[in-house]
Amino acid sequence: MRKLKPKKVSELLLEFYKKVQQKQKKDPLSTWISVLGKQIENETEHISLTKGILYVEIKNPYLKNDLSNGKKEILNKLQILDPRILKIIFK
Repeated sequence: MRKLKPKKVSELLLEFYKKVQQKQKKDPLSTWISVLGKQIENETEHISLTKGILYVEIKNPYLKNDLSNGKKEILNKLQILDPRILKIIFK
């Protein structure tokens, strides 16, 4: 039987991060929640990812305006978790 070489903690963390990232890629809603939190989730009516565009329907028009103003920063944070997201459109 062959012995496995011990791995560095940094390698294990990188592998773990990649697995978590792959799971989050499957669900745009979980990515959205992890970036913006549960309170924003409660105001989110519908969310979908189509051809790199994240469509987000927000119930509250004032919140929609606030999110639109911070769109660039939100997009940067979302892209860290899911690089498939290229653009956000709020409805």
